[in-house]
Amino acid sequence: MTKAANPEQTAVNDSGTQSRADAPVTRGRSGPVPYEVVDYRGNIHGPFHNAIEAFAYADAKWPDQEQDEDRTGAGWDVQIQGCE
Repeated sequence: MTKAANPEQTAVNDSGTQSRADAPVTRGRSGPVPYEVVDYRGNIHGPFHNAIEAFAYADAKWPDQEQDEDRTGAGWDVQIQGCE
């Protein structure tokens, strides 16, 4: 097996990113992400602690409507608070 075919033996970081070998792969969370429901008229309902709460609210409030991801005015949608 060649050195390139065996990733455990390659030294990618030697000439690549120059990052620390023990650097974290992901960043920590910045905090809770609030969600809100947008009705077919564009009115905002919420905030909700998570998407499941938002979906449950919309399902209970408008049982005869479905999620309208394209926002055509046919139903409701869930979004992150403050994103339009």
